[in-house]
Amino acid sequence: MFVRIVTRHLVAVLTILSVSTGPALCQRGTVYVKDLLASPGQIANVQIWLDSNVRGVAAAQLRIDFSTAQPPTAPIPRAIPADPSNPGNGEADFQLGPIVPTGMFSMASALGPGNVELGFAGTRDFDGPGCMAVIPLQIPADVPGRTTYQIGLSVVTLNDRYIRHIDADVKGGTLTVVPTRTVRVGSTTVSPSGGDVRVALLYKADDDSPMGGLAGEISISPKQPSNPPAAAVVTVSANPAIPHPSLFITPLGPSRARFLFLSSIPIPSGLWLAKVTLRVPPGAKDGSTYSVSLESPLLYDPTGRMIPVDAVPGEIQVQAAPGDLDADGRITVLDAGLCLRIALNLAGNTDAATLKRADVAPANPGGTAGDGRVNISDVLRVLRRALGLEPDPWP
Repeated sequence: MFVRIVTRHLVAVLTILSVSTGPALCQRGTVYVKDLLASPGQIANVQIWLDSNVRGVAAAQLRIDFSTAQPPTAPIPRAIPADPSNPGNGEADFQLGPIVPTGMFSMASALGPGNVELGFAGTRDFDGPGCMAVIPLQIPADVPGRTTYQIGLSVVTLNDRYIRHIDADVKGGTLTVVPTRTVRVGSTTVSPSGGDVRVALLYKADDDSPMGGLAGEISISPKQPSNPPAAAVVTVSANPAIPHPSLFITPLGPSRARFLFLSSIPIPSGLWLAKVTLRVPPGAKDGSTYSVSLESPLLYDPTGRMIPVDAVPGEIQVQAAPGDLDADGRITVLDAGLCLRIALNLAGNTDAATLKRADVAPANPGGTAGDGRVNISDVLRVLRRALGLEPDPWP
């Protein structure tokens, strides 16, 4: 009798628990588009996400529509062809998100302007939360700033592995076009003897809007075909005109470093943020070039919101100084001898860069030198420089 009573009470409790917890366990999930920002001419990656209540997905057919803009006259983005060599086949580029198992059968189409349809199916299921798919769109280069596109989302089918329908709410998003912001890496020269050089990181916004921080990776690499010896990133230092900046640097190897720069005040457009010190080893040939790049840049506005940014690389060119005819990084009596042979037409075929370095006389007003010819006057100036009789500034 006691066992029956306990059993009846236990069944009643479990029934109450199942009724009270059932709706929470079966809460309807949402498939949604994340809002995003992009600049004119950029590629915007539209992300389709699942929340944590969408579970057991094994197949889906989705459609996004991006044909509605404000202002209505703004040109609409276009889908990226899956095969650039055959853009007319109607297939669109896309990527399945990290929560989707590998091995899915998938395809996307862009048969009409302003929309993309994506479908995939597999035998393994997956759960939210997370990104289910990414569809890249090309933003027109001539689109006005502050244009907003409505990204409508419709779910044609959402099934589990047993082909049962999964109920979910659907929510679209917005794609807002913001003015172009650029971080430009400066350029400079270095002599063949090598040494440390510095290049600036300059921030510029088309609408002069300020920024609050920048993160990315600085790298320096030899450019082909000259292929000079490897150079190194030494350090990054903030502009002293910016009060109380925070700067964090993580070396990633001799030629690469990651950094994070944050400012306590808004930084206006047109100001250089930091300078990167780079070390070029001796032995690079005259005319060799290094590329200095800002990779994976992340720009933040003064409120901490991430905003799109373009990064423009800079260069370091190995360039022998005037008078350094043998391009060894020094001016010696050997250079004076080479200059004399050129003046007397005994040097044979001399390249234009060497002839330019030999033309150092006369010293002209305004800091320039040379008259387009190489003669005994140039020999004399090179010799005087080699003997320490020609002070800086040279030539």
